[in-house]
Amino acid sequence: MEEVVADHGLRLLHQLDSILDSHPSIDELGFVHPMQLTSLHALEDFSPDNQGPFFTRMKRRGKAQEASINSNEQAEDCSRRIEGQEGESELPGYNSDDDSGEVEHGNGKLLYDEAAFWCAHGKLAIAVPALAPLYKTAKAEFRVLQKQYAKVTEERCESASCCNGKEMDGRINGIKSCLGLMKEERKASLEKELMKYTRSLVIVNCDFATAWNARKRILSSMAVCEDTLLAELQLASMVLSYGPKSEESWAHRRWVINHMISGGVQQTTIDSVLKADSKLVELIAGRSTMNYRAWRHRHWLISHMSLSQVSAELEETKLWAQSHIADNCCFHYRRCLLLGILQGVASSFSESMKFPPLVHPSLSAALTKKPQIAAHLWMEELSWNEELIKHYLGHEALWIHRRFLLWGFGHNSKIFWSSSATTVAESVVTVSFERQEESLERVMQLAAKELQFADSCIAACGPDVMEDANRQCEFAASYKLWLLSLPGEKGEICKAVEPNLISIQNLLKEVIPHRQRLWDGLVPNIL
Repeated sequence: MEEVVADHGLRLLHQLDSILDSHPSIDELGFVHPMQLTSLHALEDFSPDNQGPFFTRMKRRGKAQEASINSNEQAEDCSRRIEGQEGESELPGYNSDDDSGEVEHGNGKLLYDEAAFWCAHGKLAIAVPALAPLYKTAKAEFRVLQKQYAKVTEERCESASCCNGKEMDGRINGIKSCLGLMKEERKASLEKELMKYTRSLVIVNCDFATAWNARKRILSSMAVCEDTLLAELQLASMVLSYGPKSEESWAHRRWVINHMISGGVQQTTIDSVLKADSKLVELIAGRSTMNYRAWRHRHWLISHMSLSQVSAELEETKLWAQSHIADNCCFHYRRCLLLGILQGVASSFSESMKFPPLVHPSLSAALTKKPQIAAHLWMEELSWNEELIKHYLGHEALWIHRRFLLWGFGHNSKIFWSSSATTVAESVVTVSFERQEESLERVMQLAAKELQFADSCIAACGPDVMEDANRQCEFAASYKLWLLSLPGEKGEICKAVEPNLISIQNLLKEVIPHRQRLWDGLVPNIL
């Protein structure tokens, strides 16, 4: 029975490899129930759109399919059925009456089992019962090949050190050269097989770190090839289509991009990859809310972006942020973009003001010539945030974003209120008394404006008892308290503009009475 299991798994692996080799542009992968797979094969006018993932938009199963699931345990998670199932009379996804299970598709002689796979228009579906034999066989073959590859690599290193260490006559040298060539061919053959089996492994199990690392080692030993690395990014994209929170898949993408940069791939290709990765994160984040791994990958991309790319990202993410107004991830990403610009301005003039992670050198160079861009983008963000707060009531993410913007103005006023590279450089090193006075006056104006803005948000809600209005009043009053509690001169300036804290405290007790003890303890400390 074990031999039958192995034969069935190898057959499925070969079919999967044929599908992947014949359709290198597959961009979406799904694991479906056999009944859904039958429905897919029955589709005659399949024409997917690009508005969303195809497999998550499939119709819910009917009553007949529900009955089939209840009566067939093969639809369970196959990761629990990898071991201990050899004694069954029938294997998952295996028809004992037909050993081949293969049909011909199209004119290209592409053969695969319709009970296990479906592929069309860049979409690949694998039946859930086929996952267990695929994973078990691929893992067993991978372990064997991994040992052989390690042995061949070790022997190759020993042969090289032996040849470099001593003189040999022509006959022995010829034999050694022939053996070395054979080992090189054997090594190349093993690398090809390992890449094939690890591809199947990461498709079935996207968090199999050993398989991802094996691919990294092999790619590192090869000459940098742009097409090969782009194909590797395509594989990771396909895996992320069903595992959007796979840490290993995102880490592999970062490694591939770094390998492209260090390997001397053309800058135009790298720029297009960075843009495509940013779009990929945006697409996946729309499907998978609060996907911190995806957004962390997008944050990492900033360190490789130029000024034009950072500015484009700020503009292009506005629409997504407005469509996901309660998702703080996108606003955090925008804060990282703005911080990257701020760090670029500071590091342009002083080595001591560089912040980790280091920004791209071209970003610092561009900001050296046009430092006023930082202030312009920051003011645009503040104005846009004000519009969102007035339009969308009761969203805490917007008020948190506004606190960050005010924090940036308060801590970097010397940079923001300089109009040229010369004045910025001077203000970073030393600031004259007149410029300090001017800076203080602008801080006072900004503090007064922000307190008035918070009051206008509270007044706009009026006596409305709706939950959104109450939350808007809470966040606006909390924002005023935050301004008044700022350390140093900024807090003192706000207190001078808004000396009455009792009204704020009463408002907070009214809209959120369950937090009365918090305000009773916080307000006296501010005073």
